[in-house]
Amino acid sequence: MNYRHTVKRCLSAVLAGAMACFGVQVARLQTVFAQENSSDYSQPLTDFKDVLDIHANPTEVIYGSYSTNWFNNFSDQGAWHGYYLPNKEATQTHGGFAGPVIVAEEYPVNLSDSINKIDLALVDQNNTVTNIDLSKIQPETAYYPGRLEQVYKISEDLSLVLNLIFANNRTALIKAEIQNHSENDLKLKLSWDGHIFSWWQYANNPNCKTGATLSAEKDGVKVNFQDIRSTWNYMTTSENSFDIVLDQKDLDVTVSDDQLSYTITKEEPVTIPAGQSYTVNQTQSWTFTDEERTEQKAQSHTFLSNPDAAFEANTDRWQGYVDTIFKNGNNATTPYKRAAVKCIETLTTNWFSAAGALKHDGVVPSMSYKWFVGMWAWDSWKQVVSNAVFDKDLAENNVRALFDYQIQDDDKVRPQDAGAIIDCIFYNQNEDRGGDGGNWNERNSKPPLAAWAVANVYRQTGDKEFLKEMYPKLKAYHNWWYTNRDIDKNGVAEYGGMVHEVCYDWAGYG
Repeated sequence: MNYRHTVKRCLSAVLAGAMACFGVQVARLQTVFAQENSSDYSQPLTDFKDVLDIHANPTEVIYGSYSTNWFNNFSDQGAWHGYYLPNKEATQTHGGFAGPVIVAEEYPVNLSDSINKIDLALVDQNNTVTNIDLSKIQPETAYYPGRLEQVYKISEDLSLVLNLIFANNRTALIKAEIQNHSENDLKLKLSWDGHIFSWWQYANNPNCKTGATLSAEKDGVKVNFQDIRSTWNYMTTSENSFDIVLDQKDLDVTVSDDQLSYTITKEEPVTIPAGQSYTVNQTQSWTFTDEERTEQKAQSHTFLSNPDAAFEANTDRWQGYVDTIFKNGNNATTPYKRAAVKCIETLTTNWFSAAGALKHDGVVPSMSYKWFVGMWAWDSWKQVVSNAVFDKDLAENNVRALFDYQIQDDDKVRPQDAGAIIDCIFYNQNEDRGGDGGNWNERNSKPPLAAWAVANVYRQTGDKEFLKEMYPKLKAYHNWWYTNRDIDKNGVAEYGGMVHEVCYDWAGYG
């Protein structure tokens, strides 16, 4: 059986007009990526600085107009949290990265404007300590593909360089390198401080408390959460945790009485020989369950034991992403190269790994919009085609994520819709499925671009096993359209909703 041609025929029989309309956007992206005539041309990641502006001074009020984050953020690897570079007003964050923004199951919330920053103090020969005020130094900042960087030029003798990447789908890795440019040894006291927000979005509203508190750990700090199930705004459980782990010994960790701020002090000063540097590494992990936290604590110690390996792997992965732009040689003008990198960065920032009801990784329409941290059976198909160009595993898993909830013949809620792909899936299922989510939607259908997406993945991968896996699912989806959506039985399926009480109660549905 020729699965490729079968899949194409399946698509052409189902709303071909919709495919043409929505395929055009992805086709433009593919044109930029130049897919044929492979070459060895490559361009360094540092050539693509600040393609997206992620500078910010984040506050408790995350949303601007239209329930959209005031600022862009950086995320990667399917993590459920992200970071900003400090803008010129955010001097209180200097010494760390602004943020993080976390996704409380379905809703983005700024956990802090500065959850961790390093503090430096010089110690002279007489043991006199002089604090260095990093808030008075404007860092040189950069967002390179897959990496954030800040450089603080403290003096001719001393500088601080911060780098942040995502080491995996729950954990960011931050490297702080203190560089001694002088001809003499430098002695420094090191400490860290940070705080968390106690509320989000609306000031003085008791229903908008984060429920977050800090507690001390021997190697850092932990942010604890409460069971708060605000279906339309903010959803956390007592198993949620945000952990900061340092690779230093002899740490004194102190949490404030209100449990909203902390300081960490390295008890013994460090001496940096002339012309050398001292590096401090830390991880920051946002996890949903106790099991995830235990796993990430172990992963953190692995990353901290060999941070260079994680940074090298990150560079290799992102260089591979960017190199797809040049498969047709260096024949694109600079604005189009930057536009292509912008597409990749946007897709990867909106990449979310399996969590809650989501069983596979996929790309959401927008991490910055309150209502869009879920996967849609429309947006996802276009994102799949785009991702197949540079991350084939993510593309295939995004297809699987939607088909994980394809309606089956024995479905207890809507067996009459067997074969259908539901409108959108989120971290939480809806009440019909035993969950407490409000965004999970089974009342609508979306344009049937699934077979088009699968065919485009195959064109990039040549993965016949993936075609064999998807063929019976696509066939069932095809049959659903002609069983449930060809109302007048003229061989042309109509676009519309599921068999659902809301769809037939126009007067009662506000």
